[in-house]
Amino acid sequence: MNLTDFRSRIHRLEQLVAGLSKELNLWKDCDGPILYVDRLEYTRGIDQAIHGLETARLAMVKVCQRIEESPRGT
Repeated sequence: MNLTDFRSRIHRLEQLVAGLSKELNLWKDCDGPILYVDRLEYTRGIDQAIHGLETARLAMVKVCQRIEESPRGT
């Protein structure tokens, strides 16, 4: 893997977070026929997924920074 691969991963993670954030907002504003506990469980799961993806994205950002700051560029 190289810097381009890592940057691609960062971009894909950003897209996933954006999509899940949109899903979370849609469900928070939704008043459809679903039990409160079911909605809460679903939105908590989505929220946890967002946090996990952000953790992964930040790890990739650090990798990119290390590569860019490395004297060899690797």
